[in-house]
Amino acid sequence: MNPFELTAFHEIVGISGSLIIGFATIDGVHAPERMWQLSRIDELWQIEQWGEDDEATEIARKKLAEFLHASRFYKLVAENLIFLSKYFNDQRSTLVGYGTLKA
Repeated sequence: MNPFELTAFHEIVGISGSLIIGFATIDGVHAPERMWQLSRIDELWQIEQWGEDDEATEIARKKLAEFLHASRFYKLVAENLIFLSKYFNDQRSTLVGYGTLKA
């Protein structure tokens, strides 16, 4: 993984709380929305047993949005890797030209 993919992957794993869910999400095993549901099996069971907590529901909603954003970011980076590599190599060349970096 490049640094951008790793950043998105880190977010996916951290938000879902599962390395396996993270790998399955970036591999496209299911849609990110489904992967999020799978990561919340325990929380959903708790809701069935004890009822819904408004604060926990709001936190879950925000985490879902973050999970989906990280999944989209990973996909965009992975699809545009060639463009990003060229862009950063061009930027590095420009900085070397200015004497900021050594080749």
